Amino acid sequence: MNNLFNEHSQPVLLVFSKKSEDKYGLKGSLNTLYATQILIKAIVSDIDYARITYKLPGVDTSQAKELTIRKQDLESFKSCDKVIINNEEFYGWKDNYGKTQYKDMGDFVSVYIYKRR
Repeated sequence: MNNLFNEHSQPVLLVFSKKSEDKYGLKGSLNTLYATQILIKAIVSDIDYARITYKLPGVDTSQAKELTIRKQDLESFKSCDKVIINNEEFYGWKDNYGKTQYKDMGDFVSVYIYKRR
């Protein structure tokens, strides 16, 4: 799997946000700053329609992908706010309880991402 990963992986940017209150003191107003970014490598695969509707219920099925990443990058992926691949924004799929869904594959994990409309 290491050889396959090294040959077919591509750069993927994980973007983290920081929320801050409005400097003018308006109640309930938060600003989101996308300040931190980490570049990781991943194998990016498209997901076919039948698999998307089964694996990702309630997600727009036209723009979903499966990423295979190293297990050491999983915690960073779980805490990121968005994923950028080829200048397109994607978001990690989470269940109803806000937990990132992934599949353990030994030294690697498979995660699902999708593009919001």
